Amino acid sequence: MKKGLIIILIILLSLVAWLYFSKEPGALVIEPKSKNEESIKQDAEAPLSSTVEIKKEEKVELIDSNSESKESKEDESTLTCMERYRAQPEWKEIEAVISAIYMSGEEAAGEGTYQQIPIEAVKSYADSGDSNAMLHYASETMWRSAFGTYLNKINRDPNEDMEKLKQKAKLHKPDLEGFFHGADYAYLAAVEGRYGGVMEITAMSRGLLHRLSRDEEALDKSMKVLIKRHAYLELLQSIHQNDKELLTVFIQESEFEKDLEVVFRGEEPEPSQLETIQRQIKQQSQQLLQQWEADRRRLGYELYPDLWPKRLEEFFEKMEQECGN
Repeated sequence: MKKGLIIILIILLSLVAWLYFSKEPGALVIEPKSKNEESIKQDAEAPLSSTVEIKKEEKVELIDSNSESKESKEDESTLTCMERYRAQPEWKEIEAVISAIYMSGEEAAGEGTYQQIPIEAVKSYADSGDSNAMLHYASETMWRSAFGTYLNKINRDPNEDMEKLKQKAKLHKPDLEGFFHGADYAYLAAVEGRYGGVMEITAMSRGLLHRLSRDEEALDKSMKVLIKRHAYLELLQSIHQNDKELLTVFIQESEFEKDLEVVFRGEEPEPSQLETIQRQIKQQSQQLLQQWEADRRRLGYELYPDLWPKRLEEFFEKMEQECGN
């Protein structure tokens, strides 16, 4: 995947790398709606209104990551090429698909409706069947369980400044039970058509792996998260088997090898450990796939959606070829 394309799509897709401490929630009139897959498809007709700008002074990194979003700026010619493609109607359609299945630009900036109301209220909407609320409740719960503080300012103690929040994150002992509880909601959101829920699980769990790697006594927990993460990565590939281009955004190269390096601190795992990990990933991924198919059939949805028509795939491939390094 070319760097220029990754940078733009990461802006739309990635909420997990950063916390937005400076956002002030505004007054909102909340009109919750339960969104099934059909209504989510209709949402795709309305493209994103703007591109999210991420300012350095508005974010604090709480997890160690080798994210490609930190790479150096693209040269001017690459940016010009990307801007030219982003002006095309096909790019707006791609944005609309991503917005419908994951988050809008507003939500990626931490300014969505469900990011500005208390988590208890978000959970109530999620439990009533709102797939968007499911996704946001999942994100908030997984982050809180992994790093000890909430993503959204409304759920944090107003007396805690940035330094206190950083200290809390540093001292926090990850709560795997809470994390997997949040992951269950993200999975349910994906079943209902918010397919980005599965990507959210894999992204959040990667951050959790980095957090656990600081504790030499957390190897068992790290292995559980590693296995769960890669079972969901397998599910992600199955869900988007008709949209291979989308997978190049959601999944990086050598994910398994990179995670092993984090879990085992750069050391080679014992052959027996590696065998156990791979066997359990296979078992859990098969169970997840069976559950996915059963849940989708129960709701009357196609098992594996085809989100990008051929013309968008061709547009994407051409953009990658012309705007690559």
